[in-house]
Amino acid sequence: MAPSKRYPDWCMWPIAWLSNVTSLIPMHPPDVVKVRCQLAAQSGKTATSQGALMLDVVKGIWTQSGVRGFYDGLSAAIMRSTVYGTIKLAGYELLRDAIQRRQGREATALERTGAALCSGAAGSFLACPIEVALVRMQADRRLPVERRRGYRHVFDALFRVAGEEGVLTYWRGSVPTISRGVVVAITQVATYDQCKSVLINSGVMRDGFPLFVASSLISGLCYSYFSMPVDTVKTLMQNQKPLEDGTLKYRGMLRSMVLVAREEGVFRLWRGFGAYWARCGTGTIGLFIAQEQYRNLFAWGFGPRVAGP
Repeated sequence: MAPSKRYPDWCMWPIAWLSNVTSLIPMHPPDVVKVRCQLAAQSGKTATSQGALMLDVVKGIWTQSGVRGFYDGLSAAIMRSTVYGTIKLAGYELLRDAIQRRQGREATALERTGAALCSGAAGSFLACPIEVALVRMQADRRLPVERRRGYRHVFDALFRVAGEEGVLTYWRGSVPTISRGVVVAITQVATYDQCKSVLINSGVMRDGFPLFVASSLISGLCYSYFSMPVDTVKTLMQNQKPLEDGTLKYRGMLRSMVLVAREEGVFRLWRGFGAYWARCGTGTIGLFIAQEQYRNLFAWGFGPRVAGP
């Protein structure tokens, strides 16, 4: 099943970075809409359904800022992709391949899960400061003018957060951020890899474009459904400002989930799911199709890669 040649391991890093950035650009507007939907409750806005809420948010962004508003926080998103996305993809493949070389066989589903857990945790921990900047930049325009932070770009946000609120603010909401990073790595990367393996080994599909689309569709659905509650809490924690007594309303991932569910209902954790799936589901398809094409490009120059002894 594996090709006889391999390209150098360092090629995994540019392949991972290029794949993430390529899939990010068209998927950034749904991410902005998703964040605004998640934060709508904080400003007292309600809607009869998720579809109506999404429509209200899209209209608001367009009326207020036009096309530019859908790309708020793009510099932070690219930076996050450079750190988290690259480590998630390349780190996973390095760990999985190390397991396969050591065991002399294809990695099991559990081993793939372990590799994804490690790469997702490492990438999301290092990307925490960028996540804080990204959420704030995407949410800034929905605030009243006097409360806006007015970050010009990701580096301005990072410097101001450290100077105005302290370096530890970078890791506000780090538990849900890292938890989400782990969930995403497992449900997206490991699931895609496992789906490909099962579909090929069972003879249902052959290696090629239809296999990539089918595997990424399954992966994108799992990723969206299981990661959204964590993502919602992460967004609320990172964007919050201290209450009048100086305390924070959302503290701790599980505590915040219970608080949101108690005050606004369990389905609040999936508010904006349409926009979230539009980004995560279609983004997953774009990510892995781009990755496969970049693999072919590097294979053309270095020979196809094999993860085995």
